[in-house]
Amino acid sequence: MNASALKIVVPLVLLLAVIFAVTFFSQYKEPEDDGGAKGAEKVENRPLRFFSSTRMWTPDPNASLMDQAFQGYFETADMQSSANYWFENRNPQPVMLEFLRVTCTACSEGEVATIPPDVSKQILQMTAISMLPHGLVTPLPLAMAVPAAQLDDQRGVLQWQSHKFNEPQGTIKYEIPGATAGDPWVEPWGILRLGFKIGGRNSLRTEFTTHLKGSEKYFEEKFEIHYELTEPFYLNAANINFGEMTGDSPPKRFDIIAYSATKTPAHVGKFSADVRMLRGAPGEPGPFIAAGAPELIPDDQYLAWAAKVGRRVLSAYRIPITVKVKDGPSKLDIGPVERLISITQGNETKHVELHGILHGPVVLANGLRELNFGAFDYSMPQRASIQIESERNGVELEIVNELTQPKLLKVELTRQPDIGDRGIYKLTVSIPAKEQYGEFKDAVVVLQTKGPNPQKLRIPVAGRGKD
Repeated sequence: MNASALKIVVPLVLLLAVIFAVTFFSQYKEPEDDGGAKGAEKVENRPLRFFSSTRMWTPDPNASLMDQAFQGYFETADMQSSANYWFENRNPQPVMLEFLRVTCTACSEGEVATIPPDVSKQILQMTAISMLPHGLVTPLPLAMAVPAAQLDDQRGVLQWQSHKFNEPQGTIKYEIPGATAGDPWVEPWGILRLGFKIGGRNSLRTEFTTHLKGSEKYFEEKFEIHYELTEPFYLNAANINFGEMTGDSPPKRFDIIAYSATKTPAHVGKFSADVRMLRGAPGEPGPFIAAGAPELIPDDQYLAWAAKVGRRVLSAYRIPITVKVKDGPSKLDIGPVERLISITQGNETKHVELHGILHGPVVLANGLRELNFGAFDYSMPQRASIQIESERNGVELEIVNELTQPKLLKVELTRQPDIGDRGIYKLTVSIPAKEQYGEFKDAVVVLQTKGPNPQKLRIPVAGRGKD
């Protein structure tokens, strides 16, 4: 590009850069005038022009950058946080911002600071420089890096006027100086920072009035902050149902997604997964249901996950769960399969229940899935029977007493004459009088096939003893 062309292009780029910097803050929807303020007029005639009035995190990529950057989720109720609202005062005279009311006076506060002219000037100039044709892809990081560092409270650049909102009514006032005239590089920007303690609430609503200093014409400004008390991490499901499998079924894989709304991968800590029998049922969980090592999900998928689960996602892990019916010579128990998968991170543990059924060479006759006593008189002894069939005759079964529970169950297994090529057994379960009051909990009878590679059959027992 020759010198004469640069004389035209560079001023044009600088002009566009200034427009970019201004619209970066003014892209947000202005508060709507509800007509309730004294001397209410159009929004553009208000003493202060706020670039937004509501702060809430949203997964919408078209939402304001301020809302996309807002934390929105907090793990502890006593945590203190804040939200910033940028404004501008284009009036040559000062403006008074006066606190009116808030939904929680004991857990909130407010402070106001104006951006020094030299800092606002630098924001615009750095934006302009970064947009010159020297190869940068985006102007925003370079444009905002130095000013952002200068606005760090530790550097003492901003002079804050601070108040607790539980101070006496009518004493909370902030004075915003008038705009500096004559320098096109200076923008009359300021920040209203609303601090809040999470507590048991999920929103904070605050109202102020504004007026030119010395004027009696007042305007109302209303602000809202929406947030949520969150857990250290969440799971995408509480249950997994793998359906029905047979001895020839290939392994099935399911994914549990563990995600955090408050921690990035660098801070979330390690996840671990453990598989055990459900609700303390007897038996070993075995190698048939296994949890793999957690896998970090790429952060370019977090926005899609956030839209799916309805809350912010700062980190997410995929924990693979595999269900198989064989492990070497060993086989998964026939009948209902139930496991409890525990996902732990730090001091927090969450659970996922896994359910399904395995069909094998031995089944309950007539499509039954349990032995059910129904409602019975607990003062009287009870007895119930079901028939068990094998897919071929010659299959021998035996009772596994150490896994049968509760121990009050008296179990008998009797071989019956074969029917064609099917082997038949009669299972009888007895309950002594006055030993089972209320609903059975995790009651099960366990049988197994005899031979070098036995396979267990778990038969749930249901019923309720009553007066």
